[in-house]
Amino acid sequence: MKRNLKKTLSSLLILVMMAFSFTTPLGISAATLPVLPPSGFDGYKANVAHGTIQYINYYSNATKNTRRAKIYLPAGYSTSKKYSVMYLLHGIDGTEDDWTTRGGSVHYIMDNLIAEGKISPSIIVMPNCTAAASGVDKYENVTNDILYNLIPYVESNFSVYTDREHRAISGLSMGGGQSFNIGLPNLDKFAYIGTYSAAPNTYSNERLFPDGGVKAKQMLKLFFISYGSKDSLINFGTRVHTYADSKGIPNIYWLLDGRGHDWSVWKPSVWNFLQLLEERGFNAGSTTPTPTPTPTPPSGSVIYDYSVVSDWGSSFQGEITVKNNSNKTYNGWSLSFDYNSTINSLWGVDFVSQTGTKVVVKSPSWDMTLSPGETVTISFIASLGSNKNAPVNYSLN
Repeated sequence: MKRNLKKTLSSLLILVMMAFSFTTPLGISAATLPVLPPSGFDGYKANVAHGTIQYINYYSNATKNTRRAKIYLPAGYSTSKKYSVMYLLHGIDGTEDDWTTRGGSVHYIMDNLIAEGKISPSIIVMPNCTAAASGVDKYENVTNDILYNLIPYVESNFSVYTDREHRAISGLSMGGGQSFNIGLPNLDKFAYIGTYSAAPNTYSNERLFPDGGVKAKQMLKLFFISYGSKDSLINFGTRVHTYADSKGIPNIYWLLDGRGHDWSVWKPSVWNFLQLLEERGFNAGSTTPTPTPTPTPPSGSVIYDYSVVSDWGSSFQGEITVKNNSNKTYNGWSLSFDYNSTINSLWGVDFVSQTGTKVVVKSPSWDMTLSPGETVTISFIASLGSNKNAPVNYSLN
């Protein structure tokens, strides 16, 4: 009797221990997200490190003028590290301020998630999502502005990764539709897409997936779609979700019960999307670039260095660094060189001409002098020519 009772108690103890091992909470993970965030997730907290918000101004060939965007840099931002970038888009009639000062508070969401150890530090860029220009639709033209002007500017001026594995796009309402429209046709540039309450500007499935979803199935690392269950626009993104499911394209579809078309959907959505990015490898990889030994240039000369910064297949971004290692000061200088690819846009200096392979640029109007020891960087977007080899036959006058 005692032996049987002892055996029964031992068995019960083992069962209890097993049950406990299976029910111990493991914390929020990709398996449990998305979930509703806790109270205060989007509020200012005095006891955490805060990132910085600043405006950036860049010239856009899409609009032929200088445009403004907003950028969030995490606390401790350092040029000795590399950061991933999310491009975060606003809704119709909005501006680059919406996500920080007009209800979004994404900077506090970032600060708090980083402080809690749920995500690694990364950068958020918030464009103005109307790009008016002669003869083009101001909303459609945003694609050209972001892909070929804003992204190159960010990658030339901030310490960021330049590959698709570290670049995401997401947005709310009209910006959600634009995230579909920009992200899905350009999977060579974005591995992660998030849409929150996407609006009627969302392209047709045939336009979003011209190959029937083959590339999306292979290349998307995160595809997130959310709506409030009472949102009158719910059919637009739901159509994309249904199509993705039918083609076996992994996606996360999140309905927030009882909510509509407002920040009660968009802020919880970006809170979840940021954590899902972390789970899917958005911030993976060494953040400290391997130092490259600096060669000692010959004295009394001008040094030219060339690199391909980003490669998008049919086009790419290149940079030429010119260092005046001579004792001569060049005033109102011009530079010519031979280059096999066609330059579409250029910044850092003034563009003069390209005739065949011969390119001519000149000193920018705001800085006409290249003094001894001074360096100037010429950045450009080019269409793929016969190759991407370095320019030759430099001549500085």
